[in-house]
Amino acid sequence: MHGEKIVAAALATATIAYHMRNIEYSIIVFNTRATVIKKMNERKSTTVVIEKILETEAAGFTNIEDAMKKALKELKKSKIKEKWAILLTDGLYNRGKDPRKLASRFPKLHVIALPTKQPIGIKICKQIAKLGHGKFAQIKRVQETPKALIKILKRI
Repeated sequence: MHGEKIVAAALATATIAYHMRNIEYSIIVFNTRATVIKKMNERKSTTVVIEKILETEAAGFTNIEDAMKKALKELKKSKIKEKWAILLTDGLYNRGKDPRKLASRFPKLHVIALPTKQPIGIKICKQIAKLGHGKFAQIKRVQETPKALIKILKRI
């Protein structure tokens, strides 16, 4: 994750933290490996979480599968009846296995597709959302991230 994708992750975190402030949630960032930067039942300020995202080491590798595995573990910790996850990605992975194989294990997996010039990434994002019984949203610019998230959060 690097450049605009880190900015998108920070925008997403701020939006989720605000809308989920009274509900448990988890934040996971990923590049070569996924890192849980806010655990499901952990209390951590939004500022600290955003700082951790912005400090994420830029890497050209993407392991969506590892992020999804960690998200499933975090969801198991949740006490909420209606469990769901949101994946923010361009769908392009070059580490780990095909993430589509894990999508059906989620109760609901919504996907926001980040801008990419490679159509296969958007196709993968749509397939993950479909297999995960979730909503799909595509953004053209990183600045659209909060709006797309709010749209999905309102439907949950």
